[in-house]
Amino acid sequence: MKLDDVLKVIAVLGALGSYLWGVYQWKEQQRAQLAQIERETLRTAEQRKIEAQKPFLERQLALYTAAVSAVSGLATFDIGTEEWHLEEKKFWRLYWGELTMVENPAVEAAMVEFGKALLKLEKYDKLKLKDMLEQRALALSNAARKSLDASWGIKVWTN
Repeated sequence: MKLDDVLKVIAVLGALGSYLWGVYQWKEQQRAQLAQIERETLRTAEQRKIEAQKPFLERQLALYTAAVSAVSGLATFDIGTEEWHLEEKKFWRLYWGELTMVENPAVEAAMVEFGKALLKLEKYDKLKLKDMLEQRALALSNAARKSLDASWGIKVWTN
């Protein structure tokens, strides 16, 4: 082969290599753009999900707070006083009402146990009932904290 022919082959190979390198770079750029679009789509979907859940989560937090407030009042106020009866009414309103729309199974179970203790009011002496209400109030509070952590997807209430 002549030097002229070798140079022509090298020129063709160089042009072909440049072309292939350009195609490779273009494909990598397209892949990077698609990955960026996918990340943005996922982020947007997550933001929409959070916004859609926000009213539920805020209502759940408010109702859990009301339930914990009611049971803490029942556990700490003197049984039979006017304040105690007000808290008892609040508890049963939550028990049979709005709380059922947002509570998870653990909170539901804790509410049921607390309700059972209230229904046994006449069967126990006041000290034993007070102790039982205190323990069940703490159980409800713990269940509510764990439920909020799971609902909100953050570990703020249990840490």
